[in-house]
Amino acid sequence: MKSFTRQPPQIPSKPVAANCTPEAIKQVADALERSILSANCAKLDASNKPKSAPIAN
Repeated sequence: MKSFTRQPPQIPSKPVAANCTPEAIKQVADALERSILSANCAKLDASNKPKSAPIAN
């Protein structure tokens, strides 16, 4: 039986761009940590993209 008291590893709330490369994400052994890192990197990418200008009719 698995223990429900296991705490996930501490993951920084703000990912660093160097940790967001596909190679760096693949090197994370724990699946939960890897998925959190991947999601945080996706949020980082979305916040760094410029907003598109509204289309004028």
